[in-house]
Amino acid sequence: MKIEKQSMYYEKMSIEKRLSMDKEIKKNKARRLVIWICLGIFISISLLNIVSASFYSATYSYRGGSSFQFLIKHFIWFVVAIVTFGITNKIPYTFYKKKPTIRFALIISILLLLAVLIGAKIAPKLVPVINGAIGWIRLGPFSIQPAEFLKIPYIVILAKLFENGEKKDFKNSEIILNTAPIYFLFVFLIIMQGDLGTVIHYTSILFFMLFLSKISKKIVAGFISLASVSLISGLGYVHYFINDTQGVGYRVKRIKSYLDGLLQGKYGNDVGYQVGQSLIAMGSGGIFGKGYANGVQKYSYLPEIHTDFILASLGEEWGFAGVLLIMILFYTIFSLSMTIAAESRDYFAKYLVAGMASLIFTQLLINSFVVTGLMPVTGIPFPIFSYGGSSLITVFSALGIVLNVNKKNLIEKYGAY
Repeated sequence: MKIEKQSMYYEKMSIEKRLSMDKEIKKNKARRLVIWICLGIFISISLLNIVSASFYSATYSYRGGSSFQFLIKHFIWFVVAIVTFGITNKIPYTFYKKKPTIRFALIISILLLLAVLIGAKIAPKLVPVINGAIGWIRLGPFSIQPAEFLKIPYIVILAKLFENGEKKDFKNSEIILNTAPIYFLFVFLIIMQGDLGTVIHYTSILFFMLFLSKISKKIVAGFISLASVSLISGLGYVHYFINDTQGVGYRVKRIKSYLDGLLQGKYGNDVGYQVGQSLIAMGSGGIFGKGYANGVQKYSYLPEIHTDFILASLGEEWGFAGVLLIMILFYTIFSLSMTIAAESRDYFAKYLVAGMASLIFTQLLINSFVVTGLMPVTGIPFPIFSYGGSSLITVFSALGIVLNVNKKNLIEKYGAY
């Protein structure tokens, strides 16, 4: 029945409109196919890399388990992520901007973040402290990070607020006042968990969406300049006035180690050890790498290399060429997503897709900067490749939403798909 209706609709169209629609359909399907191909390549390389990077650690550091335990869990997470990708690809994006959906997204976000804070107090085994942060919830052999999942509702809510700003022709100050409460609500609850890396990611997403909004670019540049000056001032204070790190917190030690490495090339054997070994891995890989499974940093030289420093393993075994290929594929997905956003007639769809694209791309940049010593260690995973399910499911869910908008754009323009 649907095919018959589309056929009748097509026959009534003018020749010019038919040609235009045929061209748009080909472009639309090509985007979808390219994104699918990129994901297929990512899944294959990610699973291969997890085997190589985690085999030694799984065998000798986690005795009692299978040497392939990380691969098995990572594969399970991929299955779940692909299912969520299929679900978000099928749900019409217009569902997300309905008032009940927005209210539910906000309420569930607050409750989950509060549950982490309360759980850390009353059930520390369920919500353990990891590197000074309490963002993880243990569920048997698996762990989830609510703040990671909640990036999706965070972007949905911001997209709705930016849409309101476009439709009601808000002034610059009104746009800021409209979005600031949501940002500070999420950031405050995440800061309470001690997860500054995730706060940086949430902030990056907001800045990206602000830059695409109707707000004056001078104001956005002013915010970025103010944040940069504050950051540089803080880093300068840590570098020049804190010499004894015995009495300071773990995060200050991380920043101090980062500055020592960046400015003097010195990486100690405590908090700066991972970054130092990561740079050795990246540098020793050369142009084409040492070859698959031939890396040495995974032999306990770079602890937990299969998690946040998986890019170092890629660089060591696949070389600059392999890392460049991965970056090109990620940029391809980002570029196609931004094209979909630009072609969206619906303001909500535009900001929704841009937000999902920024989620992936800013996460990619933050992790890459950490691995190469350009940023302090933040605990932000490398998208799709780092071991773990929370980030994987979030990224695949985001891409499902992007592809749904891609399909709906054609329906809204021509009334058929």
